[in-house]
Amino acid sequence: LADRYLYSDGTYGPRSQNSTKTPIAVIVSDHIAIALHDVNEGGAEQLQWGSNTTSPESYNSCNNYEDLFDLNEKGQAYSATGAAQSAVSGYTPTAPTGHIWSIPTLLKFLQMGITLGRMTENSFGDYLSYWIKRYAFFAPSGAAATGFTPPPSAANFPAMDMTRFNAAFTNVGGTPPSGTYWTNVECKDGTEYKMATIEISGGKFHLGLKSKTETAKVRPIIYY
Repeated sequence: LADRYLYSDGTYGPRSQNSTKTPIAVIVSDHIAIALHDVNEGGAEQLQWGSNTTSPESYNSCNNYEDLFDLNEKGQAYSATGAAQSAVSGYTPTAPTGHIWSIPTLLKFLQMGITLGRMTENSFGDYLSYWIKRYAFFAPSGAAATGFTPPPSAANFPAMDMTRFNAAFTNVGGTPPSGTYWTNVECKDGTEYKMATIEISGGKFHLGLKSKTETAKVRPIIYY
């Protein structure tokens, strides 16, 4: 299937039917699209989340992997006001009327990998496990009931088709996501409130937890 895009006028569809329009995001699932470029791409793109590490910025921060991969997308940091959130609010191109750019949740990044990178299609076992367990399939084996043991780096992300993944962006003048990105998902790790991150390297995703005082990139998402 051909990739579909969101355009600057708020319409969406494949390029073959919208050749005169300006694409601003690639669609990763129904009503969700991810921007063609990072915030501050090529400049000051390493952004601090914020300085508040000891109190929550979400209604129900994630306390374990079950929370982190829950379909209800727990831990969204709605009250965050730090540098990453401020930067995404000013992202250009401007969102179509009635829409806003925001920082993706972890599951929205994973949906990007599934749709654009065919992450669950490389083996029948991966495909079957994903459809039975959904996102819980990606949790580390033997995950603790409380806390994040084993470490996030043990998360089970299959390899992606990076040729297809990258082409979804480069075919319309975009830049494929690469490196470490903030998600909008807050996790309580011991006494500190950290943010879940996704690193895209070596042909696959890598999960991490970063202190809010550290830095990462931001790739905005939009609901259309």
